[in-house]
Amino acid sequence: MLKKFLACVNSVQRYEFFVETGAAQWNKEELMSVAVILGIGADENEDVPELYAQVLNELTERVQIAA
Repeated sequence: MLKKFLACVNSVQRYEFFVETGAAQWNKEELMSVAVILGIGADENEDVPELYAQVLNELTERVQIAA
């Protein structure tokens, strides 16, 4: 999943890809990597749904700013 995420060229594409995948398709390590890439201060003790929600919130904000 991480490689496909990184292949997206902008925040809108990343957002669209991320929303289409859902939390169940990501593992914790991938989400932690995405959080680092996006500059989110994610906690390693969080579970996949929490990390997914944090990344989704960040991507949503970026898409709204770009619009």
